[in-house]
Amino acid sequence: MTKLEMFRKDGARYSPVPFYRTVNPSEVFYQLSAVLTARYVLAPSRRSSAKVTRSRCPYCDSFDEITVIDTFPNSDRIKSVFTVPAI
Repeated sequence: MTKLEMFRKDGARYSPVPFYRTVNPSEVFYQLSAVLTARYVLAPSRRSSAKVTRSRCPYCDSFDEITVIDTFPNSDRIKSVFTVPAI
């Protein structure tokens, strides 16, 4: 179960329905590597990620959920939730 779901912020909360969803593993890992490269490798002036968190699935303990909250210059926020197999 490898997937990516992206949610837009609606008012004070994030939308309950994702505006983008994919379960293609190559696309999920490509997007995750791009986000982590932007967050940890690029210069601070080119970063847009506000927060990156990682948690283990509490039910099966075999998947990690990596949550990235991106803040854009126009103050829009998008939450991306990556579900990937635990290492």
